[in-house]
Amino acid sequence: MKRKILIITSEFGKQGGGLSKSATQLSNHLCDLGFAVEVVISSQSQINDDVNQANLNVIQDTIKVSSGGYNLNLQRDLFFRGHFNNVSIQQQKDLPDLIIAFGCGLNGLFASELSKLLNVKLLAMPRGSELNLATSNPDLFHFNQKCFEQATALICVSNELLQRAKSIFYNPQVNYKVIPNIINIEENYFEQTNKERSSEIIIGTGAKYLNEKKGIANLLHALVLLNQNENHKFSLHLAGFVDDDLLSKYNEIIQTFKLKSYVKFLGVLNRNQFLEEMRNWDLALQGSFSEGFSNSIGDAISIGKPFMITDTGFVAEQIRADFPELIFFNPTPESIAEKLSQSFFKKDIVKLSAEAANSLKQIVSSEAIILQWKTVIGELLSLQKNTTLQLKNEHIITLMLHEISETNFTGVDLPIVKFEALCKIVNDNGFKFCSSEQYFSSLEKSRLLICSFDDGYKSVLKFGLPILSRFNFTATVFVCTNHIGQSNAWNPKDKTNRQHMTMEELHLLKKQGWEIGSHGTNHISFNRLSEEEILNNLTESKSVLSSNFGNINSFAYPYGDTSPFIEQIVKSQFENVFTTDSGGTHILLDRHRIRRYSFTEIQTLFSR
Repeated sequence: MKRKILIITSEFGKQGGGLSKSATQLSNHLCDLGFAVEVVISSQSQINDDVNQANLNVIQDTIKVSSGGYNLNLQRDLFFRGHFNNVSIQQQKDLPDLIIAFGCGLNGLFASELSKLLNVKLLAMPRGSELNLATSNPDLFHFNQKCFEQATALICVSNELLQRAKSIFYNPQVNYKVIPNIINIEENYFEQTNKERSSEIIIGTGAKYLNEKKGIANLLHALVLLNQNENHKFSLHLAGFVDDDLLSKYNEIIQTFKLKSYVKFLGVLNRNQFLEEMRNWDLALQGSFSEGFSNSIGDAISIGKPFMITDTGFVAEQIRADFPELIFFNPTPESIAEKLSQSFFKKDIVKLSAEAANSLKQIVSSEAIILQWKTVIGELLSLQKNTTLQLKNEHIITLMLHEISETNFTGVDLPIVKFEALCKIVNDNGFKFCSSEQYFSSLEKSRLLICSFDDGYKSVLKFGLPILSRFNFTATVFVCTNHIGQSNAWNPKDKTNRQHMTMEELHLLKKQGWEIGSHGTNHISFNRLSEEEILNNLTESKSVLSSNFGNINSFAYPYGDTSPFIEQIVKSQFENVFTTDSGGTHILLDRHRIRRYSFTEIQTLFSR
């Protein structure tokens, strides 16, 4: 009797995105190895004729699982009900020998519950987007953690993603392994030579979603710099879905810098359409800030297309040492434009890409990947179920405020009565507000929440300190050193001309156990400053504060304005860096981009 494997995925079919393609590819290969495979799909993915149907049973749910927009518990209940009704194991017949969670959000939670119910081993396969979003989404973090706790093995497509997964839940008894996607490289790979460049050079990038993580804005700004050359003009072709808000932002850049004739949005293409389009490009780009395995670059390699990538994901991990010319190590528009120009015109980009592809050929071939899967699954099916270790990692929850006032309520400015009520709720539930300094130095963080105030207004001392002290709570206050003891005249929207605390008043907070952090020298967006100006701003502020309060480890961005380029500068000066982005942050993932919750969001957390 054939051993049965149940795959739970959100997408399926070769013509879909990266997850869809990978899930289909794995299912077909498992069928080829002689397993009976059942696939449960939680979306309305189009199932195409090119899916190998031998030994394969595909069950498509009618329940649409949204990423948000309605009650989470209802969403989860609907998801589970649909899956349990459809999977044949509910009738206790033809039980699987192994469950694979392809993607570990709600799919992973469902898979872990199913694994417990049936006492069947679980293999978790988290995707890059889930691991990235888990840093700011407590619910998704919880789903991932539950899945990883139950798993006997955890497979990622790159070492970068594997380390992120380990930071969410690490168990030494779990088999952690990197298995990349397959790249079928054509036999005539890169037989073309470096032809003489035409006046128009087409560079292109593709993804299922052309979101901010893909670095599209960076590529548009790099295009401006590239086209300053009178002899050559670059065109940028973009394949994938763009939501209306992002498209508006991209179009604003295009309009501002007169790029309309050089940028082409191709929309959503199936894989065959995408490959056909890519054959017209001179160069395939991947500008992502974070990737697991870029399927579009895998496609470029498979058809012999020259490529360049940012330093993230499996391909970059494999080639960065030997082929640095193909990698953007610093993904700023300036460095991308400079590197691209150098590699494209001064290097034999075709030859370099061919050599890099050749170095990958053996490790991404179907034979090599299928062998790895055969080994991993063989080991899992021969093992007894392990008991997972309940190792707990903490999720940083931070409250962001500016002022405590008698009446004002803006979300970041809070009336006395509301702040006092919030502190009581936190205290009554067995939690404590503390400074970031206390949080990171504590060995037991599970009951600690960081309380932070930006700008350093006198009202924090007058109203905030007495309330927090009553509950034995503390906080961090981020101050602009040039505004200490001054009015808030820098802010044209501030009609009340609020006063900032003096140095003596900040010392009073310090004596009460509070942390004094940096907000820069003056409240100016770092996006408006040069690298030298940013560094001077940081070092001057840190020097003033450290001479008064000792070691300064924490910083908050003025206006929350940042970028990967700015983050690298700030990271060199401070250990704990706070943004204005909403959400929580996993302690092991990124202490240099700590998100913060509003008053309303903190209230919601305690009212669930």
